[in-house]
Amino acid sequence: ASTGFDLSTVSYDSVVYNGRERNGIIGRVEDVSIGREGSSLFVLERDSSFQNGQRVSEMPLGTDYDISTRQQVSASKEFVTNNVNPEYIEFTNGGKRMYVLNDNDRDIEEFELSTPWDVTTISRVGRSRPSSDRDTSDLHFGDQGKRVYITRRGDDRVDEYYLNEPYQLSNFGSDFVNTINTD
Repeated sequence: ASTGFDLSTVSYDSVVYNGRERNGIIGRVEDVSIGREGSSLFVLERDSSFQNGQRVSEMPLGTDYDISTRQQVSASKEFVTNNVNPEYIEFTNGGKRMYVLNDNDRDIEEFELSTPWDVTTISRVGRSRPSSDRDTSDLHFGDQGKRVYITRRGDDRVDEYYLNEPYQLSNFGSDFVNTINTD
């Protein structure tokens, strides 16, 4: 976008990341996240050849936010979730936390990175389940990690939850705040 955050000024620059080009990626690409203030692309992969079925890999970017300048995978880590179909990844809190949503499940897996942005240092914190009766499909944090917004598969709604501790989902199921209908 020629004007930051203004979608009416977006132009397509024909840069495509094709997972078959690999650069060290060997699994099926499920999701990506930009981190380290734009200098890295994190790739969530799934493949039966991985011991645990999934991994997260970091690809440094030569130019911030420009995936055409991606380099070989610099770090990767296979990890365990309670579901074998990860489909969404989110990093927050300066790269100290990673969240993974699973296909066909309402649970959100939470991981801690002992060294911010270093995926080789992830350890599982636990899993949380929003109070909604639908599978989660996306989440975003706001208000400096004190609120989380969750969309649900097959629904035209956004649920908002208040978090007692920023970026910590361990108790958010009971702190439902609001639902916005988008239809």
